Amino acid sequence: MIGVINSLLLDYVKQKYGESMLQELVAHPVVPGDHQFRIDTYYSDSDWEELYHKAVNMVGIDREEFEWDFGYFCGDALVNQFPGFVKGCTGARDMITRQPKIHNAISHSLADHDAQKIVNNKFMLEEQGDKIIMHYVSVNHMCTFYRSLATWVGEHFNEQLSINEPRCMKQGHHECEIHVQYTK
Repeated sequence: MIGVINSLLLDYVKQKYGESMLQELVAHPVVPGDHQFRIDTYYSDSDWEELYHKAVNMVGIDREEFEWDFGYFCGDALVNQFPGFVKGCTGARDMITRQPKIHNAISHSLADHDAQKIVNNKFMLEEQGDKIIMHYVSVNHMCTFYRSLATWVGEHFNEQLSINEPRCMKQGHHECEIHVQYTK
């Protein structure tokens, strides 16, 4: 995982569940001593999964519910913390197609070529008329997060989106296939 998502998780826990819950989470050994995750640094997926599971377990809600809420939080946070992410976007489609490009561009700043490959292989976008198909492959199984973020994007641009996931790694498929259909 690229450090921005790790940082957003810490921000989410603090804002949604309070400072004491954050302090319990940052005590986890995978969190850097200064509690700062870098955007230009790759953090192992297994470390992310440990930290994420700890956050979900601390909060005590279903992982899917947590992940959906975290996706919405990240939409708001990305607009506020990284306004360049949405600058110049003309609508939901523009922002949704931009996400894997930014994700993969950030990977080029990683010094470790194996980490670059891992990051680059997580997302592949396919455009078909008024539909985008996101192919997502990750041991983290964060497809609910992605669907939530795409839903947030539609709401942010006041556009109707239909989102479904006919294939999901959580159901034993080799990838998650998320269809985003633009409706009028």
